[in-house]
Amino acid sequence: MSHTALRKNCNFLFNKLKTESSIRNGSFERNLKHFSQISNLAVEGHDSPVTSENQYEAIREVMEPFGHLSYEEQLEKKQSWSHQIRETIIERFKTLKFKGNVNGCTVEKISPSPVIEKYRNKDEFSIHYGVDGNPKTVGFFIGQLAKSNIVCVPATHLSIIKDEHKALAEVYQNFIRSSNLPVCYSLDDGGCFRTFTVRSNSAGETMAIAVSHPAERNPFDIEKEREDLLNFFQKSGVMPTSLFHQTCKSFRCTNEQSPFKLLYGEPYLFENLLDLQFRISPDAFFQINVEGAEVLYTEIVRLAKLKPFTTLLDLCCGTGTISLVASRKVRGCVGVESVKDAVADARINALDNNIFNCDFVHGTVEKKLFYALRDLDMASHVVAVVNPGRGGLHEKAMETILKCDLISQLIYVSCAADNPVAMRNFIQLTNQPRKATHKPFNLSKIKPVDLFPKTRHCELLLVFDR
Repeated sequence: MSHTALRKNCNFLFNKLKTESSIRNGSFERNLKHFSQISNLAVEGHDSPVTSENQYEAIREVMEPFGHLSYEEQLEKKQSWSHQIRETIIERFKTLKFKGNVNGCTVEKISPSPVIEKYRNKDEFSIHYGVDGNPKTVGFFIGQLAKSNIVCVPATHLSIIKDEHKALAEVYQNFIRSSNLPVCYSLDDGGCFRTFTVRSNSAGETMAIAVSHPAERNPFDIEKEREDLLNFFQKSGVMPTSLFHQTCKSFRCTNEQSPFKLLYGEPYLFENLLDLQFRISPDAFFQINVEGAEVLYTEIVRLAKLKPFTTLLDLCCGTGTISLVASRKVRGCVGVESVKDAVADARINALDNNIFNCDFVHGTVEKKLFYALRDLDMASHVVAVVNPGRGGLHEKAMETILKCDLISQLIYVSCAADNPVAMRNFIQLTNQPRKATHKPFNLSKIKPVDLFPKTRHCELLLVFDR
């Protein structure tokens, strides 16, 4: 396909989304956000035109920007970035009048990932126009929204993606291309096919999740899509261990909002980590690199000042991994998680591993933390571990943490420490407003752990004490 023709396809789609969505109901900004965030690996710019000849090289530059470096060189870059985060915090810290201390913060040596290829246990594939103009291409976005030149490139030659993920994505691409139903490019364009997610465990078992927009279809039509999907996979010879389908009218839907329909196989994946077994639901959070996660959680336990009488607060706990790993070293653990199915997984995981000193609460941290702390008013030593993802912690949650003098140490787990929200959280922890009675935290240590080889991303453990 020529560059001109490709540009016309992209411009047509972009302008269609803009005129139909924004003029009708003012939803262009929301659809644009969906357009850029539908993939769990974000759209990034690529200056040169993407062609059929260079598409795989182009997507590697976006998805594996450090792939051309030796692993030692990758670690050096991430070590340097960790020091830059420290310097940024110190610079911003200088503007505070009433504060703790960050100048004594040290940066430890980065811990490498035990694996550097085919480590991703979850991939969310998008559907869009390919370089050849096919509107039903399954892969990852590349391009620039401002230039309206977004295209979708298959994951065929990406070394961080597992072969079984690629194979299932290819079967799904063949399925949607065989269907008369259209792709959903924006939430109100009447399209159907949205995303295709593949999860897997270390045993090689896979969970595939196809998400569609209901698009005013009746239940019989949706059931027909599900039957056709299952039949296609069964005939392909490439069958996931479990196959789910979900209809969703929003950017993302939890199981509570729109239930995942199990079409085939078992309802859960099970993963072993540090001699513990974890049950994983379709929408539950679990670290994307299991071998790297073992290093991460081992480091958290090492850095935390855990004692036999410690109560561990595990905020944004997912399936309960940190609580369960630390459970044998503390008096008890309290986890808070916003995804209901993840909380159910955490409770089952505790029982399955014969762990009885962990309690898990469903709800957002900003709504549930106050009540959790109120129940711990007799605790003598509280350590908090916070793992909020890229969005950081809500302002109300930060206020509650700061006001609770019982919390003597907080370990902030961040996969995007340079994110403005995360950076604001770091500064808030070390700040003490003029009339506040609580003591601010001191940032004492930063520990980098590489969970994302070949990418620019790195997990940081920031240790705050008071």
